[in-house]
Amino acid sequence: MIKVKYISTDTDISSGLFYSQVKILEKFSSTKFSFKCISIKNFFYKKKLKDIRQLTGWPMRYSNNIFWILILLISAFFLALRIQESKTKYVYVGRGYYGGLIGYFLSKLGENFVWDPRSIYPLEMLGAGKFSKHSLSFKFWLYLEKKISLKSIGIIVVSEGHGKYYKRYTQFGISKKTPQIIVPCYGFSEDTQPTIKSLNKADKLLKKLSPEVPRIVYLGSLDDKWNNLSNYLPCFKNLLISGFNLIIMTQSPVKNKILDYLSEACSVSISDLESRIYLGDVRDETLQKIILERSDCGIMLIDKVPDWFSRLSVKFAYYRCAGLPVILSKHFGGAINYLKKEKSENYFYYPTNQPLKISKLSDYHRKNLKEKSLDFFSPRNFYIAIENFLKK
Repeated sequence: MIKVKYISTDTDISSGLFYSQVKILEKFSSTKFSFKCISIKNFFYKKKLKDIRQLTGWPMRYSNNIFWILILLISAFFLALRIQESKTKYVYVGRGYYGGLIGYFLSKLGENFVWDPRSIYPLEMLGAGKFSKHSLSFKFWLYLEKKISLKSIGIIVVSEGHGKYYKRYTQFGISKKTPQIIVPCYGFSEDTQPTIKSLNKADKLLKKLSPEVPRIVYLGSLDDKWNNLSNYLPCFKNLLISGFNLIIMTQSPVKNKILDYLSEACSVSISDLESRIYLGDVRDETLQKIILERSDCGIMLIDKVPDWFSRLSVKFAYYRCAGLPVILSKHFGGAINYLKKEKSENYFYYPTNQPLKISKLSDYHRKNLKEKSLDFFSPRNFYIAIENFLKK
């Protein structure tokens, strides 16, 4: 049996992201693997979760400060000492860059370490305005990134563009070639089955929306960061004017802002809008899946950011696993590369100079798209990657 210890850092254990992208791996471990998750929390975090070991580490909050990074390194070293088990051989998987630092020290201690960065943290923070391209802290993170890459037995990347970024460390002019395997974000589990209660709830939520009119769905947060509301509002307006209905599932407190904007932009009363839009906070995964499957197209937009070439998005996995085509920005490089490689015609660029013409896919095409996506976005691929890294 291959024993896996997964080191999760800076992901709230009570969040939907933790359950859908980390804890779900426990469910897919099978008889060949055992899976244990260790969550690294900051000093003030009090929530606990059964079966999850929690250790306190130095927070990433001020990682644009060189002195803060040095303390992070010391913290990562001592966490590696606490996590290492001398009597049992594990494969240690570090999620994110802090998890990568812990894994780096575990590798120095003679352990097998796989890096699962999920995103390109230095470029991500550069795009968020937290780093300056010429700052010492930014350059130091690039140095640490290289060290982590070369100390791992393999790197799990979410897209082809993500993998090409790390290849500059592991294949060009460097003797050691660290293998990479694409394991994207995870979509819905194949065994997520609707209940009578969830089906009735979906009927109730969507009862005002005509099933004859194509439904465009958005799932995720809406704020002033990556999922920037100011990008989505003009698109929502254009979709309504073009005759589509909208479903917006978000936990963000933006309902009034969206309705006020659309009411004014479309010259429609808010009460009339309610027959064209469902807008609510849907956190239950089974209910999310039913609503997505009753929609006709997903939407995902992003500005051009330094790591645009690697971007895939969890919502992309959810849309595809529900058999949905997507409306997306040209800056979702990872998602677009995937769509082009599979020769898919089920995507539409936005913004566009042409009117959006989105027709409903046939049941056959949706079923085929769903089956391919459930395989590609399956958590089982994580274990296939671990097994392959150990063979190399």
